[in-house]
Amino acid sequence: MTWPRGRMRAAVVAAPGRVELAELPIPEPLPGHALVRVDHVGVCGTDLELLHGTAAYVRDGRVRFPHVFGHEWSGTVVAAEGDPDGPAPGDRVVGQTMLACRSCANCQRGRRNLCLRLREVGLYGQQGAAAEYIRMPVDSLATLPPEVTSLDATLVEPAVTVVAALGTAGVGVGDRVAVVGTGTIGLLAVQLAARSGGHVHAVGVDLAGLELAAALGAETTYQPGAAPPDAYDVVVEASGAAAGFATALRLAATGGGSRPWGCRPSR
Repeated sequence: MTWPRGRMRAAVVAAPGRVELAELPIPEPLPGHALVRVDHVGVCGTDLELLHGTAAYVRDGRVRFPHVFGHEWSGTVVAAEGDPDGPAPGDRVVGQTMLACRSCANCQRGRRNLCLRLREVGLYGQQGAAAEYIRMPVDSLATLPPEVTSLDATLVEPAVTVVAALGTAGVGVGDRVAVVGTGTIGLLAVQLAARSGGHVHAVGVDLAGLELAAALGAETTYQPGAAPPDAYDVVVEASGAAAGFATALRLAATGGGSRPWGCRPSR
């Protein structure tokens, strides 16, 4: 399929506190890249920090306005260059957020998260998905199976974070799991921990969030002061609040240790 030319609409953070609809050039063809028509884009807490001008990317100069945001997205490939084995036009895809160069010393050692030329979609170095089109390296795209809708696929990016955290914490059958926080990450953690065989309790301050957590697999819900202390094999801290972290430490069973996104007692 021919690579579209011309201009496209995009939502941009024009300045802290101001979002505008802009018209930008459609990204040009590039070997090893695909042009994807964006079907859905999610709004992350980081996007709100960009809007408010408080994100670290803004403070350290990596973001300059106007800025096209959006790193939780799904879309359909409309054209591809240079990789016959990659996604083809018509394929529905999601994309990685962190784009490593794959050639620096760290990438060659398999440490792509420490890439010396790292770019992050919608954050720095790579246009975000709040636009009609996004150009992506074909090896940073994953094709969606038919049973996953394009709308549901916008949750793939945050779900990857939860999968990694639960894998690090080692959640397994019969584990007592507390999830602190009932935002997107917390609710995904409830579902995935329950599917891993854990007995999941949700802890939060928002009653509607707790009700939703119960519908998604939490066996019991608590407000923070009511949750039993020293009672859980794994605690996932998904609120991002200082008080939430303190609650997570209190809930972990004796011998628990802390790490990003979770606490687990030594065995």
